[in-house]
Amino acid sequence: MSVNRTNPETTEPANYPAPWEFDGLLSDGEAVLVRPVKPSDAALLVSLHVHLAPGGSAHAVSHLHPAQVLEELAHFTTVDYVERMAFVAVVNDALVAFASYDRTEGDRHCASINVVVDDPYQRRGVATLLFESLAAYARTLGFERFLADIGSRDSNVMGVLTATGLRMTCPDDKFPMRVEIALHPTPEFRVACDEREATAEAASAASILRPRTIAVVGAGRRRGGVGH
Repeated sequence: MSVNRTNPETTEPANYPAPWEFDGLLSDGEAVLVRPVKPSDAALLVSLHVHLAPGGSAHAVSHLHPAQVLEELAHFTTVDYVERMAFVAVVNDALVAFASYDRTEGDRHCASINVVVDDPYQRRGVATLLFESLAAYARTLGFERFLADIGSRDSNVMGVLTATGLRMTCPDDKFPMRVEIALHPTPEFRVACDEREATAEAASAASILRPRTIAVVGAGRRRGGVGH
């Protein structure tokens, strides 16, 4: 099942990695477009109602002027696709999730990450799709580790990271915590990917086999005829 892509006339950066776009499925079978971020996504990112702060945290923007919000979000959607990278998830032309990495200063094999998901799409697998894409992309560029700073209100992110099956190191089990994720795929990671895909495909098939509504085409006006 394909997903409507955003306006194709939107200018893309010269080095935009188009091959990394794909149509994915959430855990409930809903289709979603996953693609690298574009500078034009800044306005769409406002819909998440968050302010992405340097260092990977997120907090409310109620105290900022709208122009400041756009300026801040433009920073996160304007990347070089190497040192800084981000993926977005789009459903019906609405941006519903965002995941990014920034190379760690002084360590060319490590990057800090940030994941934000709109409330209606929490616990539906979109964060996992974005994280897997971000990790796969980073591995092609020689990254070996991700760092995630997780606060007490980010327990969902911790659950996503744990469920990936990748090796994680966390020196403390109290919030806030810094988690290091090794990007080398493990057998557990491959199994988790296969299980997630199977679950999403089964849910998608079920939605087709058990539709909520059925349209009858060609019903006549005469009672007892076709469509009555």
